[in-house]
Amino acid sequence: DAREGIVKSVSLNTNKKRFEFQIERRESTSKSQAPLLDNAREDDIAYAIHCPVMVTVTSNNATAALSDNEKEVEGEILFAKPVNDEDNGKMSSMSYIVKYDMEGNLFRMEEGVTADRISYNRKVKSNKKR
Repeated sequence: DAREGIVKSVSLNTNKKRFEFQIERRESTSKSQAPLLDNAREDDIAYAIHCPVMVTVTSNNATAALSDNEKEVEGEILFAKPVNDEDNGKMSSMSYIVKYDMEGNLFRMEEGVTADRISYNRKVKSNKKR
């Protein structure tokens, strides 16, 4: 099961050394009701499909246009899939298919991108009132 929402706050649990998120559900509520909030650990959340992101591209998958050893480029999540631990069969991480910009109007789609290569694209502005 999964839910969609908008991250409203992030805190660092210093005892457990992990981030914890407060997420406002995307479910429609009347304006008089307080928004529905969920708490989630960083291991329990994933980037949503069509989420604008920044993707770290390294020399292994870079082109002449991205010749630096590492560079962040704008991209978009196309698909998210859980990766299961081979030893116990439990979900251990997420893997993504991302589309990212290259030179001019070119783009690349890459499968198997790990979360450590992705960050939220803070440049994107929304016209929606929240």
